[in-house]
Amino acid sequence: MRCEFDWKKLGVVLCLNLLFSTSNLCSAHVRVTTVCALTTNPLKFSGKTVSLRAYVIVDYHGMFLAVRKCKKMLPLVLPEGSQRTPQLTLSNDDSYKLFDAALHDYRPGTLQPKRSVEATFEGRFEYIFEVKDGKEVRVAKGLGPSGSAQWQFVLQRVSGVELKGPA
Repeated sequence: MRCEFDWKKLGVVLCLNLLFSTSNLCSAHVRVTTVCALTTNPLKFSGKTVSLRAYVIVDYHGMFLAVRKCKKMLPLVLPEGSQRTPQLTLSNDDSYKLFDAALHDYRPGTLQPKRSVEATFEGRFEYIFEVKDGKEVRVAKGLGPSGSAQWQFVLQRVSGVELKGPA
């Protein structure tokens, strides 16, 4: 009895295994940081997937991530608000639904949510400059909801949502 081995099938299996294990490693690489770190050293984080804890400020210019110890804010946009590739997908889970509902429960006669929303946000930090071939190159005209910001945070996932204040 002769046993034959199909080397082509083995090669395909090994290639697929490598492909899936590499993509999982890449998606799992999330840098934990702060609003201050992002806005102080934007080139370091440009195009990177990051996670940060912040509260949300809403006004007629859009939504912003902020922390009490930092004077700068970070425009928050949904994946549709980004022209960069690859396009991110928003995780529409229970945490996002709680976050979204809280932001759309307004104080009468205003655009301000009734409750303060604090959460952990995961997404891509985008800056109008990137380093290409060792040089700082402008890659976007303007970012954020108004198109005039230097940076923005493209939301991919929300977790640890805390609502503060009267309901």
